[in-house]
Amino acid sequence: MKFAYFLFVVLLLSACVPPTHVIRINESLPKNASIEKESVVVYYQHCPQGDCSLNDKNVKMNDWGVTVNEDIRQIEFHRLGPRATCNPEGIFWKSPHNVYYVLWYNAGEPYRAIKGYCDDKSQDFKVVLLYDGINKDKEIPVLKTQDGWVVEVK
Repeated sequence: MKFAYFLFVVLLLSACVPPTHVIRINESLPKNASIEKESVVVYYQHCPQGDCSLNDKNVKMNDWGVTVNEDIRQIEFHRLGPRATCNPEGIFWKSPHNVYYVLWYNAGEPYRAIKGYCDDKSQDFKVVLLYDGINKDKEIPVLKTQDGWVVEVK
């Protein structure tokens, strides 16, 4: 009897786990780039009322990983919500209002930032380059694959 109760609780709790999927940021590095003093951080926050800035108090760090292979640095993190949609009527209703920030630092100073979010009008996930020393507010395409979503940063 205890085993059946335990199994029921485990199945109930596993059904309540919100869906997630991987987002990979592939950054092209110059040949022989020196990146020893560089770091990358991924933040997210819940923004139910329109846009919110990275300076807001409710910013949380996201679990992320960084790998470097030759001339590509790949930043990988998980987005809360179903992969196929940003529809707020979906199973996990908070996910469309999570905003993700990826910040690059060199010697402790930020030099590039991108923002990923669900666009209310199109109900599609968009990524915008906020700054990188040259460009400002430039939309970056998101390639949606079976393994996750991929964003190329040049």
